[in-house]
Amino acid sequence: LNTTDGIFSPGSHCGSGDTTTASTTSTTDPYSSTSTSTGGTCSTTVYMSEIADPNNDTGARFVELFNDSAGEVSLDGFALRRWTNDNVTPSTSSDVPLDGWVMGPGATLVVCADAADFSAAFGVECDLEGGTGGPVDSNGDDQIALLFGEDIVDFFGVIGEDGSGTEHEFEDGQ
Repeated sequence: LNTTDGIFSPGSHCGSGDTTTASTTSTTDPYSSTSTSTGGTCSTTVYMSEIADPNNDTGARFVELFNDSAGEVSLDGFALRRWTNDNVTPSTSSDVPLDGWVMGPGATLVVCADAADFSAAFGVECDLEGGTGGPVDSNGDDQIALLFGEDIVDFFGVIGEDGSGTEHEFEDGQ
């Protein structure tokens, strides 16, 4: 983890002192540009923009990613990962790899637990079915990361804390 306290918040992309970047892709870091800086300022181009457990409809749960850059971003090497409840060890066996997806500028990518249930609940199709028991199947008290390789790009929750009754619980909501 790129932090000293293990705490991340929605939209938190990097830790203090990370080498950071702005909008387009580079050959070494697909989620960052070729210009870099240091000192804790961090702006990645892809992040989790929404996480939902709609009315506890397990099949309609989803994670939405957003590309805030002016260019396309390949998601090769990216994955979603979940820490269940208060576990300090992630559930790596249920990672959702995002290889093969390319997000256009300003685009979203919705990864749902079950495509048919998602479509029935929202009247639209999700982009990718991530399955049950993983990061897109959270009931609101888990921790979820967007990874590039093993580096955390974006994180929701507090590792080692069951989110029930906390500010980051989203059970039956977003």
